[in-house]
Amino acid sequence: MSKSFYYYIINNGLYKIGFDLVNIFGILYLFRLFGNSLEISIGLLSLIYLLYPIFEPFILRIIEGLGTKKSMILGSLISVTSVVPMFFFDSKQWYFFAIWIVLTVIAKILYYIPYHYYAVTLTEGQQRGKDISYVTAVILFAGLITPIFGGYITQCFGLTGLAFTCMISLVISIIPLLFIKDYKFKFSRNIFELIGESNLIKTLRIMFVNELQAKETFWSIYIFIMVGESFSNYGILISAVMLFSIPIMIILGKYSDHHNKRLLLRSDGILTSLLWFVRLLITNIYEVVIVDILHKVNMNLKNQTAGIITYDLASKDNQEIILDEKIAIREGFGNLFIGINLLTGLVVAYFFGINGTFVFAGFASLLLLFV
Repeated sequence: MSKSFYYYIINNGLYKIGFDLVNIFGILYLFRLFGNSLEISIGLLSLIYLLYPIFEPFILRIIEGLGTKKSMILGSLISVTSVVPMFFFDSKQWYFFAIWIVLTVIAKILYYIPYHYYAVTLTEGQQRGKDISYVTAVILFAGLITPIFGGYITQCFGLTGLAFTCMISLVISIIPLLFIKDYKFKFSRNIFELIGESNLIKTLRIMFVNELQAKETFWSIYIFIMVGESFSNYGILISAVMLFSIPIMIILGKYSDHHNKRLLLRSDGILTSLLWFVRLLITNIYEVVIVDILHKVNMNLKNQTAGIITYDLASKDNQEIILDEKIAIREGFGNLFIGINLLTGLVVAYFFGINGTFVFAGFASLLLLFV
């Protein structure tokens, strides 16, 4: 493991804590703030992802001029700034939400385009599963402490305390970036010329199907309602689930290097489908913990496998010269797919209730059999 990859992992864990504090508890807070409105809370979240591909072509030029290291640092700083409007969310003034959304989109592009470039460049194909498993383990560790910590902070100090904690985590995450290797982005070809490239089409197909069944945001709100809309109880529950996921994920990450990744992805699709349907039968917290442990382990393995496949396809055939463009397209469409997924979930929930999204996710998971 290179020093740059080591610092990359540390940064990712710290940034992930700050990101998840907003992505999890920020959305739950908005859900309760607007009278348990799925449309407003998830609608605002979907705008961040839908605006991403619109802003991306303009921000890419900034990344090209700054390089990967400075872009991630700038993205982290703007992420800190994007949290400031959250201090005023209780006023329900639309412009605070608009500023939050725009700054978050810009920060995401500046941070995550170089992030994925590092994931491809700093890992090797033969052991990419093992390398990415370390990243996943750090993300899971962040996922272990963030819910219980974020739940307590939000319950006791409200959105102001959550926002302040998020800012501290994001600021600290910048320190490891100071020691990471820098790369220069150079867009040698028009991005639109590459959209028909065969490996890129395969990548986008896998990402679309994987995102179509990802209704975890709706499931999080469902659990939040089940625990009486208590941020602290929700945090304890999710942290308990994550506690059992970390060692299993490390083992399975190494396993993926030595087995057919597409076969793993298809097997995960079947198990994911079954688990979404089982969630319809859950009636108490104990059942949530058991099923969520299985789902969390399988979901992370599925997402990690899908990520490894798309990274392998991005670096295939000695096409390093257009790696920058491939990552940009991957991220643009990936965020678009997430936005479509959230809007699809809202439509399903509107007509069939929140349980309808679980049924939809169960059937959508089976599409992984055909990627």
